[in-house]
Amino acid sequence: MSESNKQNLEDASKDRQVIRKFLKKVGLSQNIDVLRGLSREERIEAQANRIEDAIKNETNETEKNKLQRILNSYKAVNETIGEFIKQNPITVKNKISNFGEVKKVYKKEIKKNEESKKEKVADVFEGENKQAFLRAQELKQSEDQIDISLNRAHLEITQGLPGSEEYFDDLLKDQSKVKEEIKNLEDTNYIEMRSAQLLSLREDLEKEGHIARVDSTKKDISFINEALLTGNPVFLHGPTGTGKTSLARFSAKELTGHKPYMIYCNPQTKESNIFGRQSIDVENGASKTYFDLGPLAKAMKDGKVCIFDEFSSLPKEQMSMIKGLLNHKVGDDVDIPGNGFVRIKQGFQIIYTANLKSDKNKERNDLPPEVANESAILNKEIKCQSPEEGYDIFLTRIMNDKGEASFSKYDLEDTIPSFLNAMKDIQEAYQGISSREFIESIGVQDAGSSKITSLKKFVLNQRSISQILNIWSVRSKRDKNLSFVEFLDKSLVNALNFGEYKEDKLLATKILVNRGLLSTVEAQDIGLTEDDLSIGARSEQRNKENLNKNILNSKNREKLSIKDLAELDPFQIKKSKTKNDLAEGFVDEKGEKVEVKTNEKVVPENQFSSLASYEKLKKSGYLDSTFDNKDAHFLNIAPLSKAEALKKYKESGGSTWIWEKLEKEMPYTTPTRKPLNVNILSFGKNISSEDAIKEMDKLGVRPLTYEELIQFGITYPEFQKKSPLIALGSKHVLNGNLRVPRLDWYGDDRNLRADYWDGGWDDSYRFPVVSK
Repeated sequence: MSESNKQNLEDASKDRQVIRKFLKKVGLSQNIDVLRGLSREERIEAQANRIEDAIKNETNETEKNKLQRILNSYKAVNETIGEFIKQNPITVKNKISNFGEVKKVYKKEIKKNEESKKEKVADVFEGENKQAFLRAQELKQSEDQIDISLNRAHLEITQGLPGSEEYFDDLLKDQSKVKEEIKNLEDTNYIEMRSAQLLSLREDLEKEGHIARVDSTKKDISFINEALLTGNPVFLHGPTGTGKTSLARFSAKELTGHKPYMIYCNPQTKESNIFGRQSIDVENGASKTYFDLGPLAKAMKDGKVCIFDEFSSLPKEQMSMIKGLLNHKVGDDVDIPGNGFVRIKQGFQIIYTANLKSDKNKERNDLPPEVANESAILNKEIKCQSPEEGYDIFLTRIMNDKGEASFSKYDLEDTIPSFLNAMKDIQEAYQGISSREFIESIGVQDAGSSKITSLKKFVLNQRSISQILNIWSVRSKRDKNLSFVEFLDKSLVNALNFGEYKEDKLLATKILVNRGLLSTVEAQDIGLTEDDLSIGARSEQRNKENLNKNILNSKNREKLSIKDLAELDPFQIKKSKTKNDLAEGFVDEKGEKVEVKTNEKVVPENQFSSLASYEKLKKSGYLDSTFDNKDAHFLNIAPLSKAEALKKYKESGGSTWIWEKLEKEMPYTTPTRKPLNVNILSFGKNISSEDAIKEMDKLGVRPLTYEELIQFGITYPEFQKKSPLIALGSKHVLNGNLRVPRLDWYGDDRNLRADYWDGGWDDSYRFPVVSK
């Protein structure tokens, strides 16, 4: 066969696929049972006759012309393919006879490969743990599938399909069973379950590109689906880069099984871009006009979802015009300018996405009152993901299909969490919701200014991470000696030096430096001075010895399995271990196990084993177990700045009051991340601060510091209502007297203030302590 004939055949085959899809879409594809037993020529003739009948019955000239063009193409394509069959009968015969068998073998190979891949990933676990991991994968797959099926079953209920309610109820029961088993497996096999969850997130990203089902995303999808099921329009808004459009597309497709129609709005968007326009086509050498339906009209006619992306960039008159559609319902005829009426088919829905007008988006238009009123109930702010969720997504981005990643543990435990925290700070500064205390603490807020300094254009989000990792995947292969910490810093410098961000450079840089980033670059590389950057953790990181050590650690890339990745927990959010695991942690001085009552979360075993004096503490009679009826209280210490810690305390529950003198003058050092078990002591008598410290020393414990006490108050807001809590680990002269931090309750306020070191303590005071 000549090259030209070969090319003609390939083109014809592609065209035939397009035509088949169209015919299926409009309901004109022939049932396989009808065609069975007919020759190729007879099948083509039967299909052509069916299209011709449809043309005769079509009253709309535009649709009739479209079908006629399809019929002409259908005949021409099959004529080309028929010619090839005549010229190459042996080749075709062999292909047809083998096709069925090849297809079966191909399907078996795919299934075999998938099973083999699962087994290889599971090989990092042994025995019962391996079985638990495989079961965890099955459960995650079932959970996601049931979520999709529930939404579609609910849609069938709204459409009145018989048996849909019974099917929906059965799915609810299945969902309950799966969730219960997942919860049990998390309690007994946390690492295996987390491994399966990370793999599930990777599959999400592989399929959808932008959507991974972390908890916040699940809630967003659930809201959108519920709103769509009501038949009402849905309005999604939020900061740049939060994935509003991706979520809208994903939810629409997941619920209906069909891709939505898209309208990308801008100030120049016209009626014709939305409803359609007159177009010209050439048929048999003659020009003909027809009406080409726009996305909104097609969505109505086909019963599909239509998404208005960046809706607030439309002129107000366009928004108001579209508002008139919102009161139409299924079965209504809508007047399409220039094309008569289109009847709304079951399944038609509208989703709007937008950035609301603000100082950041001055070019946007306010929503007309009537549109705002329609969106008052079914609107959803799509927020940026938390650092914790961002971390899981980061892990899935660096994983291959076997669940492996080549990365340094130092970066995964330090650099990446710092970057994600900095990203959160930058997002808040971009949205203008940073606290005054935070902005002042990094040195960019004038004390006399009433308006809090914010970022105007510079922002980091998941798109930024994706871009950084894409370049890293190329660069790291070429340079095996490159450290990620240096690469990340250079990427951030490149962004900071972008001309669009001149006004934001200083604030954005200080936020990054405050989290310990940019330690490997010089201030002049950013066009700033060293004084501009002498804040936060940078000074310590810039120490030559520390810097070289960090770079060396970052270069030490390891091949990490899915189990290794699942065990990483820089944000200290691991689930509870079993009661047996808890008991293994505490031992007495003879090394024998001691049963301990503790809150549901626990610290790593090395933290437990350091409490070898636990039994002595218990026997002393000082241990107060009346707080939640627990001996020990788990506390995740996070590296919060003073501004962050005080802000979180104010937000931690109820009305709060902080003594201004303590807030401003008590020395504060940003703590390092660490898990603690906190015991609460009650001496049951009057005792001085010095004597209390001596008793603590005998028991092998130390008092909490100012920084730790604040986070204890954040984690356990109700405890200070029971008794005043004193942190003897920090003391400072305030108002001319030596004082220590104190949490208590007065009136309706939870207080953070300071009490006298020399005043002595009666038996109403309690002292939180941790193992030395």
